[in-house]
Amino acid sequence: MDQRAQEELQKHLTHLPGWTFDGQALVREYHFPDFRTALAFVNTIADLAEITGQHPEIRIAGSRVTFACSNRITKRVSLPDIQLARQIQNAADSQDALAG
Repeated sequence: MDQRAQEELQKHLTHLPGWTFDGQALVREYHFPDFRTALAFVNTIADLAEITGQHPEIRIAGSRVTFACSNRITKRVSLPDIQLARQIQNAADSQDALAG
């Protein structure tokens, strides 16, 4: 990723609290009260992903859910990935998910 792209990504990350860039994707972990609540949240995001055509990588471990948003083919973060991360964040905020 070139310097300009890194600066642009960092600018977007300032508006995505708790999200980080791991070198290939925007990543965020959320904690929920229990597995059922975590799974219900994943299903909410799955519906959103189908509507937008953006599909994050999702890992579920008990009551923890980790999302990774990137283009799996190019291994880069694009504007639609940033927008999806923002939508996930908004959904988590409305469900009072705890940051990982």
